[in-house]
Amino acid sequence: MGGEQGLTRQGWQVVAERVGLVLMVSSLPLWLVLPILPFLPLTLEMKAAVAGGVVVVAEVMFWAGAVLAGPTVVRRLRSWLDFGVRESEEQG
Repeated sequence: MGGEQGLTRQGWQVVAERVGLVLMVSSLPLWLVLPILPFLPLTLEMKAAVAGGVVVVAEVMFWAGAVLAGPTVVRRLRSWLDFGVRESEEQG
């Protein structure tokens, strides 16, 4: 079918923003592994390796997502997550 078109520059930007947002949000649950890790039946060396790996993967996912999403999406996500901080700043 010869009439197929690729995504425009704006279309790729929307895809990158969505992929970036998904990467950023999906990196957050990885941090929940860390408090559970001491209770798993693993050796100390394995726990240390898993903890290090989880931290590295979560950070890489978050920052790669932030780069893909762009500053506008990062600001929007931060405003959603900083709601408690802003309320306390307004009161104090």
